[in-house]
Amino acid sequence: MHYRESGPHAPTGSDGDHDTVPRYIRSVSNTLQTIHDRYVRAGYRAPKPDGVRGGSAHTDVYVGDIGDDGLYGFCTSDDPKTAISDPGSYDVWAYCVLDDDYTRSQFPTNTPLENMRVTAAHEYFHAVQFGYDFAEDPWLLESTAAWVEDELYDSVDDNRQYLRNSPLRRPRMPLDTFGEEGFHYGTWIFWRYLTEKYRTRAGGLPTLVRDVWRRADGAAGRPDDHSTQALQRCCAPGARRSPSSSRCSPPPTGGRGPSTTRAARRRTGPRPWRRRSRSGRGAPTRPPSAAGSTTSPPRRSATCRAG
Repeated sequence: MHYRESGPHAPTGSDGDHDTVPRYIRSVSNTLQTIHDRYVRAGYRAPKPDGVRGGSAHTDVYVGDIGDDGLYGFCTSDDPKTAISDPGSYDVWAYCVLDDDYTRSQFPTNTPLENMRVTAAHEYFHAVQFGYDFAEDPWLLESTAAWVEDELYDSVDDNRQYLRNSPLRRPRMPLDTFGEEGFHYGTWIFWRYLTEKYRTRAGGLPTLVRDVWRRADGAAGRPDDHSTQALQRCCAPGARRSPSSSRCSPPPTGGRGPSTTRAARRRTGPRPWRRRSRSGRGAPTRPPSAAGSTTSPPRRSATCRAG
């Protein structure tokens, strides 16, 4: 965890004392640890370590006043592979940024704690996704991250706001649409439908989304299916023959996952996956401090072990 003890990016409860950890940082840290443990127990790959960036190999989370920019949070990567058009494998490390207080003046719906929790669940899931394929189709990245918010924090229901621009309201819109006023967020309801149809669970989470990501896995030697191909194989007749089955169909004989479409859909750099941004800025470099503040050096909280 990286944060300020003073200045505009200091989190709630900061007292300027570098020997103490603000209550808000402890809350974020504990929330992230819970989220990390839930994802790993459900069978997801833990986010990739980043060497010594940020002080250790742990997944770095920066805290600052990004609500002033209209952001709930974002996740991106400075892994060198993200700058290569065809790196050969697409699993990269990631780091995340969260707001410093989720105050009601900036985030009027839900409580600050609820907003922090669902945003942490969403953004940390992006860090998990990057460990499979940072350049996967963006609708899959965002729709499954919006879906998992409700799986971990069911009582918050923050992702219901996306249903007004979703397959429920726009049934003729292609499922893999990205953009269109946030349609890709509303597509989370499709994953809810599928996980209610295929009810197998592991570690408290439905296995279908996990299995789709395993098929989309772009790490070396992995299947590397594109989004709809992975989905098709995981829902194919016989792929999930019983409530206890979590298998997906193998590629057809003589074929492999992404075929020639991969080059066309790969980007030369990572997209900063974020929630409800109005800024339109490009992918940030790793912030040297919370939200780019230059007042005092960030410090890592010893309470954070996630990643």
